[in-house]
This record gives sequence, structure tokens and C-alpha cells, in this order.
Amino acid sequence: MNTNNDNEKQMIGEKIPVKDLVNYLMFLHAKEFYDAALLIKESKKELPRPYYSFMAFSVESFLKCFAVTTIWQDDTRNVNHRMGHELDKIFGQIIKREPKLATFLESRYESQYGGNLKEDLQKNANVFVDQRYLVPTGGNVISGLQFDYELDPFGLNIKPSVHIRELENTAEFLHNTIQYLLNEYVFMSNKNKSTTSN
Repeated sequence: MNTNNDNEKQMIGEKIPVKDLVNYLMFLHAKEFYDAALLIKESKKELPRPYYSFMAFSVESFLKCFAVTTIWQDDTRNVNHRMGHELDKIFGQIIKREPKLATFLESRYESQYGGNLKEDLQKNANVFVDQRYLVPTGGNVISGLQFDYELDPFGLNIKPSVHIRELENTAEFLHNTIQYLLNEYVFMSNKNKSTTSN
């Protein structure tokens, strides 16, 4: 006779992969940065670098919510998601691995914002990396008072441009779309439960 305890014993040590269209915990993580960016904007304080960094990181994290595989082994959970910070490359991985999802996102973005999601992500591909540090990656700045006269003759610490409208649009779009997908999932789950209980 096979009891529940026997089944539990068989599962100990096994790796159980669970693939989610949208990972809820990663969504909450991304939403924290999105909400923080909105608070900065609403404060009317001149804090462009943190605002751009938080907004870009929220876009990155929202993109990493999609098609996540969580591997459960015993009481531990390992979440496999897209790697890197470049928004266009993360979306490129979604296009490659989840083409239907990518098409859905692109079509929905175009209908809501009149833009091209892939192009708008590409315009701001490296904003998070470019805006979070005072000096460039691998830069040779010895102290905070020194700068490269050739690239920045006035010492204004000019960073590569940020396409603000596209950054805000992609963040808002991904936030709202993921929220919509999560709500639909809960609605369908509740609907399925009510039809099976009748």
C-alpha cells in the first residue's frame, strides 16, 4: 500500500522544476524598485541618477519575471531567471525561448503606447549600469574629484543619454501587464475551483 508518507519519502532529494509564466515573488521585487522610482519622481526633488537607476532596474526585474523556472529540492528553492542587466538582451532571450509571450508583449505595447517594445528597450539597454555609478565600469578615476577632460571637458559627469519617455513607458507597461496576467491567473484559478466543486 502506497501512503502519502511513502510518496513524501520518494520525493526527498528529488529536484522538482516548476515553470511559471510570471514569478510572483520576482514581480514583488521589481515592484519595490518601480514604486521607489515613482516616489522619487513625485517628490519633485532633483534626483535623476537614482530615479533612472531604479526605473531601469525595475524594467530589468520585470523582464526577469517571465518564464522563470523554480527548482524545489527538499525545503530549498532555486530560482533560474535571465542573467545580465542589458534590457535588450534579456528581452532577446524571451523572444528566443518564449516567442508567443514576446509577440503578446510586443503587440500589447504597440497598441497601448504606439511604440516598439524591442526598440524602446534597446534605447535604454544599459541605463541601470550607466547611471548607478559615478565612474564608468573599469574607469581609471583615482578620486571623486578627477574626471576625464577629453570625454567630459567641464567635469559635469555626463552619462550616456536616457530616453526618459521610453524608460517610463516600458516600466509602466511591464508593471501593468504583469499585474494583469497575475490577476487573470487568480481569476481563472478561482473559476476552475468553483466549477470543479459544483
